[in-house]
Amino acid sequence: MDVTGHLIGINTAILSSSGGNLGIGFAVPSELAHRVRADLVKHGYVVRGYLGVETQDLTPELVREFKLDGATGVLVGGVTPNGPAGKAGLEVGDVITRFDGRDVRGARQLKLSVAEAKPDQSVPVEVLRDGSSKPLRVTIGQASDNDLLAKADRTPYEQDPGALQGVIMGELNSELRQQLRIPSEVQGAVVLDLHSYSAAAQAGLRPGDVIQSINRQEVRNAGEALRLTQSARARRALLRVWSSSGSHFILIED
Repeated sequence: MDVTGHLIGINTAILSSSGGNLGIGFAVPSELAHRVRADLVKHGYVVRGYLGVETQDLTPELVREFKLDGATGVLVGGVTPNGPAGKAGLEVGDVITRFDGRDVRGARQLKLSVAEAKPDQSVPVEVLRDGSSKPLRVTIGQASDNDLLAKADRTPYEQDPGALQGVIMGELNSELRQQLRIPSEVQGAVVLDLHSYSAAAQAGLRPGDVIQSINRQEVRNAGEALRLTQSARARRALLRVWSSSGSHFILIED
């Protein structure tokens, strides 16, 4: 409550070393709580908007790599096939700068804005592509929690040269997809293991990640990843990687 007795949030948790009530409190904003209540009363479940993209915040390294001097927004690391964003024309490598008339400052802000949008609502979106601003309109979908599985094969490849030195990759198969919960539309080379001291590990690559592209060239299997790395710029690679948190870019510089 505020000093006038108005509800501003609902407490959900407290961080306390003693277990008492002296600590850091966490609360859900009242505006969000009211919307959740209305959805539960009307539908029996919470309705969330769905865009069908995986995004990440821009880092100075990514700004330089994509030549985005002065740009603000979020980088698109993945686009769901036949999803709202894909149907509207969004592409991997786009930078979303505005959503529904508001500037986009970060991936978390965009995620909340999309979730608050109503399914079937037509929303204006602006993206930066190849240095030019491009206006699009996206019909928002409804979020679901369905995961799809598929099959492939598994063969280990240890990557020795270049930026992926110390990375052990393999082919995707049904066992790995089920174990790592990798959707069927995700293709590439799965990281089976890597040396903790390697440049790839320091850049954020982890076992279970799927390398989808190297230097903006698509990867369909581990052998292709090996070939692309061997022909890539020495000891430097821009990867698009799928992980449990979604697709994103990793820049490896050794």
